[in-house]
This record gives sequence, C-alpha cells and structure tokens, in this order.
Amino acid sequence: MLNFQFTLTRIFSNIVSVRTLKNSCKIKIDSAGLSKIETGHKKMKPETLPLVAEVFSLEIDKLKEQYYGEEIAQRLYKYNCPETALIVAEERVKYIKQRSAKQGSLNFNP
Repeated sequence: MLNFQFTLTRIFSNIVSVRTLKNSCKIKIDSAGLSKIETGHKKMKPETLPLVAEVFSLEIDKLKEQYYGEEIAQRLYKYNCPETALIVAEERVKYIKQRSAKQGSLNFNP
C-alpha cells in the first residue's frame, strides 16, 4: 500500500508544471504550499480532499482512504501503538455506525 504523501507526489509529478500551478490555484494552494505537501513538510487539510479529487480526476473514496490511512499510521507509529489497535479501531467504527444509524418507524395502524 502506498503512503498518502507518495500518492500526492505521484499525482502532482505527473502533471506539467504550468498545469500544476493552474490546478494548485483551483485547490487554493500556492506553488510553495504544493511543494511542501509533495515533500511531506506540510499536511493537506482534509477539507481540500473533495476539490483535489475533482481537479485531478480521482475517486474521493480512494483519496480519503489514503489520507486517513496515512494519518492513522503516523499516529500509531508516533505513540508506539501495537498494530492490534487497528482491530480495536475497526470495531469502534462499526459500533459508532450502528449506534448512529436511524431506525425506521413502526406503523401499527392497519
């Protein structure tokens, strides 16, 4: 699996520099900021993901998967957590989704 920064670098490096500048303006990131994101010196804000997906013709779900996967991996590494924390997190997400799901209403009138 590729890390998010590598994925961004690959996306951005496949684009001609003039077009990159044009697209970086569309996603409201200047060329210096874009360079910092490419090199891993700056994080991209999650709010920009939908626009990045649109500008570079990417699937938003795949982009989110890479972005948040990288975010989680960096935190697990930073705090020296065991990989089993991922299993716990997956179970918690399922629980939260289940708890948040709206239940249908019952109609007792014939």
